[in-house]
Amino acid sequence: MNNPTEKSQPQTVPGDPIREEIELRAYQIYNERGSAHGRDVEDWLQAERELVVEKYGKPAPKAKAAAI
Repeated sequence: MNNPTEKSQPQTVPGDPIREEIELRAYQIYNERGSAHGRDVEDWLQAERELVVEKYGKPAPKAKAAAI
């Protein structure tokens, strides 16, 4: 039988930033902006981009423009 805690463990890819790293950087970005509320998702995404590019040397994925 499988250990129930195994299923609750986050699945990470080696070389990807871990949640705690992203969380810390997002909080730093929030503070750098003067602690203004309402941009938590933007801060999180910026932190992910920075960590992937700067810390791990991977190119950031580009968003595709919607066709009109």
